[in-house]
Parts: sequence; C-alpha cells; structure tokens
Amino acid sequence: MSDFTFNPTQYDFNLVNALGCARASLLAYEDETIGKQTANEWGFNRFEPFNRNQHFGIVMGNDKMILIAFRGTNERADWWSNLDILFRRSPLGWVHRGFMKATELFWPQLPQTISEFYDNNQTIWITGHSLGGALALLASVKLLIENKLKISGIYTFGQPPVGTSGFCSRFKKQFPNNLFRFVNHTDAVSDLPILFRKHVGEIRYFDTSGSLWGGKPPWKVNFLDQINAPAKFGGLSQFTAHSMKNYVELIEKQISDWNK
Repeated sequence: MSDFTFNPTQYDFNLVNALGCARASLLAYEDETIGKQTANEWGFNRFEPFNRNQHFGIVMGNDKMILIAFRGTNERADWWSNLDILFRRSPLGWVHRGFMKATELFWPQLPQTISEFYDNNQTIWITGHSLGGALALLASVKLLIENKLKISGIYTFGQPPVGTSGFCSRFKKQFPNNLFRFVNHTDAVSDLPILFRKHVGEIRYFDTSGSLWGGKPPWKVNFLDQINAPAKFGGLSQFTAHSMKNYVELIEKQISDWNK
C-alpha cells in the first residue's frame, strides 16, 4: 500500500482523510502481521488487533491520532450478524440487533486500548467497510456516551442502515458533522432494505462514471446508475460496487484528478 497521509485536525469532510480511512478499512482485511507492518510504515508506532468470534478490528496510534478500523463481512459466520435483524437498544435508541451484539463484543477491551494509546491529546477517528461500517458507527456511539471519548470523525464505506428514525435523530444531535458515508452507485449492502432502519450521516456518492457527488445525487443520476451499472460492470455490478478495493481506487482517482 502507498504512503499514508492524514490531517488529524481537519474535522470537516476531507478527501485525504477519506482515503486514509479507506486504506485503513482495507487493511483490516489483512492478517495481523501485514497489518502491523503496514501500520508501522504509515507512521503508527502502536498497533493492536481485535478478533472477537468472527469479527475483527484494528487500532493504530501515534502522537497525533488514533485510528480504529473494523472489517466487513469476510466469513460465512459474519452473515449471522447481518441476518439478526431484530432490535436491540443502544445508548441512543433502537438499532439492528446483530450489529449491536457484534459491537459489544469489543468491550471493554477496545476503550481500554484507546485509553492506553491516548497520551498526547490525540484525535480519535473510526472507520469501516460494509458490516464494519455499521460497527464503526455503533462503536462511536458507545465510546462517546459510555466512555466519554470524543470522536473526531467517522468515515464508512458500503455501510448498511443501522437504526430507527429515533436513533438517527439522536445520533445527528451527538454527531452533527462527524459521519461521512460513502456509497458506490448500486452497492448491494448500502441499499439493503432492512425493516425500519434508516441511514444517517452525510452521503458521498460515486456514480457509474466515477464522479463523486457531495450529498444525495439527483434522482435521475441514481435512476441511470441502476440501468447503466449492469451494462458497464456486469450482472453482479451490485457486488462489484461493494468492493472495498474499488472504494480506495475511486477516492485515489478523485485526489489524482484534483491535483492535475
């Protein structure tokens, strides 16, 4: 993976930070040895992996920032969390039970590790892909409400909807400008119609041409993407669009085009 760049005190939406979080989310799919080596190359002198049943996350830290990344669905057993669609209470209201139960597996070790890394007033960032995006969102809530840890920003990629409208309303009050949710046109997981669950956060949408929309795109763009995606990317375009590698490449291209 290429050099890692991040602006730890840039709290508004930032493509450089989006790319850093995307690369961290992709790194969460690697084994511990590769993860630790890559984190060190990126300038993080502290690294801690978490493996809870089939769920996995990493914490990386240096003297400026702490970055937590959660892995998405990677094994058949992960689907039990995805399919456990009943409700469970979170600190901000009712959410997807499987996602909340998976998040709770990381307690109390996750906040303890963050506290051990937190020795220079670092900013704390959280990210994740697919199921990992849902865990990133819910972990942010628990860390803020239960552990009083301020979250500087959350970037998710191909994240499914998590909570009810009540949860989303309370989340917006606690995290008014902190969550940026990337969707790649017809991403199958982002579009999952989970009963009574809604999305929250600011959307960043890639259409089938690779253009990035800040906010929800016009309905015509979305409509045309539904038509164009199978022709351009094949019959399984919804799953191709969900690839974390694709999200990384799309953001890299945005930055490259911007710098030309």
